[in-house]
Amino acid sequence: MGIIANQVTGTSDRLANWNLLDYFSVIASSDILGVAKPDKSIFETALHMANCKAQNAVMVGDRMDNDILPAKGIEMKTVWILGKYANQISKEIQSKADYTMETIADIKTIL
Repeated sequence: MGIIANQVTGTSDRLANWNLLDYFSVIASSDILGVAKPDKSIFETALHMANCKAQNAVMVGDRMDNDILPAKGIEMKTVWILGKYANQISKEIQSKADYTMETIADIKTIL
């Protein structure tokens, strides 16, 4: 698993403090890479770091604009976790995600 995130310096340290760092083999953080979502290059860099093709990867995110649409643009599969702004997005745009879920816990239904 990997993380693609628009984060300030210290992402790896925060994950280590929460005992989560060992779960991730790739941390593609905007502070380190100098590029932020929705720029597709952050996704492509993360895939390169993971030695993974986009078609074999799944992006899980809560933002349609920063997570789902750019990932779909490079042919990744997508899981949109509904957030507080989900009702402000048209049904046409909502249908862009491969899967839509209420919570991250629901992801087990497709894995």
